Amino acid sequence: MPEPDQLVLLLRLDALLQSWGTNAQGTVKTTLNEPSFSGIVGLIANAMGRTRDQSVEDLAALHFAVRTDVPGQLMRDYQTAGTVGGIIARKEYTTRGGTRAFKDVLEGGKELHKHYLAGASFTAALWGEETVMEAAAAALHRPARALYLGRRACPPAVPVLAGLHRGDPVRMLETYPAHRLADPAAPVKVTVPSVPGDGGGRAQFDHPLDFGTHTRSYLPRYVRSYQVPAPPVEVSA
Repeated sequence: MPEPDQLVLLLRLDALLQSWGTNAQGTVKTTLNEPSFSGIVGLIANAMGRTRDQSVEDLAALHFAVRTDVPGQLMRDYQTAGTVGGIIARKEYTTRGGTRAFKDVLEGGKELHKHYLAGASFTAALWGEETVMEAAAAALHRPARALYLGRRACPPAVPVLAGLHRGDPVRMLETYPAHRLADPAAPVKVTVPSVPGDGGGRAQFDHPLDFGTHTRSYLPRYVRSYQVPAPPVEVSA
């Protein structure tokens, strides 16, 4: 359990599109239904100006929890790559039974299926080594590069940094005002760190070891989810 009085970094993760996949290789790129720890570490490392071959050990040592304020809708983007004008050819073939049939194939290219969360909004909390937290907050306030939520096609709709606060990280996440809510009368889901064997816990392979192009690797991270009453919605200035 987290200590009751810790420095907590709160994030707003709100965008037209977000994508938090833990398997970005291949032609089918999926997304989780909430932000991944590896995606958040990558977000902060990018804000700090780090390259893929630089260590993220300090950021990966932080603790991470997330609240789903608006779950959004799953969207699939179909793309073709390496073709002339994305042309799909219709090839004729014969089945074992001798029946003629047709199959659509790409001429000299491949199909890509990219999944996104459309219209989602989350609130996230990070806690751990305070110097790392302060450096992360400073980078998110003045990022070295443009920020995006999972993929470069997903710029944030609101400032990501919600500030540094002191208190119980989980309690703060449960009650901190939301940027917006899907239903103010409905409970919201909170996902927090867990341990192996914890009832209701599960493993996610989103604890990053290396972001290198050819050496990307992850460890399992144990989490559990539960519901809490909806928090208030923040009042716009």
